[in-house]
Amino acid sequence: MMANSGKKWIVWITIYFIVVPHYRCQRYHPGGSRLDMEDLLGEKHYDEWGHHNAEFDHRAFIGEEDDTFHEYSEEDASDRLITVFDEIDTNMDEYIDKNEMKARIKGNQLKRLEKESREKFKVLDVNEDSMLPWEEYKQVMFANDLAENNGKLSDSMQSMYTNDHRKFIDADQDNDGMLTLTEFAAFNFPHNFPHMQNALAMESLDTYDKNKDGKISWKEYISSMYNSEDNKEQPGWVRDEEKIYLLRHDKDGDELLDLSEIKSWIAPEENNDEEEEANHLIESADLDQDGKLTREELLSHQSLFAGHTKKSRKYEDPDFDFDYHADRYHDEL
Repeated sequence: MMANSGKKWIVWITIYFIVVPHYRCQRYHPGGSRLDMEDLLGEKHYDEWGHHNAEFDHRAFIGEEDDTFHEYSEEDASDRLITVFDEIDTNMDEYIDKNEMKARIKGNQLKRLEKESREKFKVLDVNEDSMLPWEEYKQVMFANDLAENNGKLSDSMQSMYTNDHRKFIDADQDNDGMLTLTEFAAFNFPHNFPHMQNALAMESLDTYDKNKDGKISWKEYISSMYNSEDNKEQPGWVRDEEKIYLLRHDKDGDELLDLSEIKSWIAPEENNDEEEEANHLIESADLDQDGKLTREELLSHQSLFAGHTKKSRKYEDPDFDFDYHADRYHDEL
């Protein structure tokens, strides 16, 4: 009994100091929460002087395995790259085209989002069955507030409850009432998943639409950032924001943002990170300039896709210790 009680206290302490603060401090900020490729890969593509960082390409292509790839011998690295080639070549035509390369890069980013979500998922998954139903999530996240307020949620937590429930429903793509780790990654990082746009737009509408007409006016839009009553003269940045509101967000020119315009504002679709990286990788190794890669082209550009490895097995020296970080900002081209 004491052991179970102790475990329960550990769970609640973890929730109170890790999970709840995360959700409270990372509440929705329109257009500002999407993690780009550099965030997800943990690498800058170019440094502050414009030098190409080869490690960015390695992580985009190899994924998490990049952390250990430099330990392979040349032969083992070649064998692994052939396996990776076959994984990417989903239509089995013996080539990697741009769409297959984009899918590989997106898949590696999804794995990173899952990794970033795993700790919180484990804390929320109290019964440790690798599934998170809404009731379990609700019990963990809101039980303390309910207990403190005689079974009712405070206003701030009620807003959080509504927004989280909406996101939960949209993240639950198989509609089974529970989230897997992959689905929870969409719940946790909604700006990175197109199918979460509606939940984000509704959350934005709830936040800004003060007169509850289902749209966001310029006054409602700017009021969260600037109080016009505090200053007689309007700052220049406010005028700049108004131009952005009218020219970029208000697509039909009625000086109001409807739901579709809000979606474009908070989760713009024009993200070309994966396409640009796919083009970069293919163009850098495409020797015959046919727009796709063969196994031979991949293997002949091993440093581009996977970086340097240890020397050949037949020449291995037990004292050899290659510092693969020393060349991370070398541009192979």
